[in-house]
Amino acid sequence: MILAGILDILKTEQPDLVCLQEVPQGTEELSLLVRRFGYLAVASLKENLQPGVAIIYKVNLPVVEIQELSPGCLQIVKLESGLDIINIYAPSGNCNRDQRRTFFGDTLLRNLQLKKSVPILIGDFNCVINRSDTSANYDLKKCDALKDLINLFNYSDCL
Repeated sequence: MILAGILDILKTEQPDLVCLQEVPQGTEELSLLVRRFGYLAVASLKENLQPGVAIIYKVNLPVVEIQELSPGCLQIVKLESGLDIINIYAPSGNCNRDQRRTFFGDTLLRNLQLKKSVPILIGDFNCVINRSDTSANYDLKKCDALKDLINLFNYSDCL
């Protein structure tokens, strides 16, 4: 079971919300795994059932809606309070630099422009924007499209 560590966290730490990336389980299977701990789950897999993203949340959390914005890559959870959180799983690897540029400079940007308020972004970005974010190969890992998006929406890194 790939999610064994997450199941332990749900049991011991009892977080309200968990955003996961590289998740191989679909919604039904994931829901069965977390239900006994008082959680619901919604997964979004990539094409051909490749690993994607998932949101796990407490049954009593006031979730209004969870939407798939881009299969296996972007998922948004809307809370009753008006807070929106986007779960991100960006393309990885040096060979996918162009895909990452499109992901941040077009796909995510387009989805953010449609929002009334700026959502929290969380997940696996698979790139960096500052030299201090990596110990080696900064030029291969940097993503100017992500840096532009962060500046445009005035995001800050929670570190």
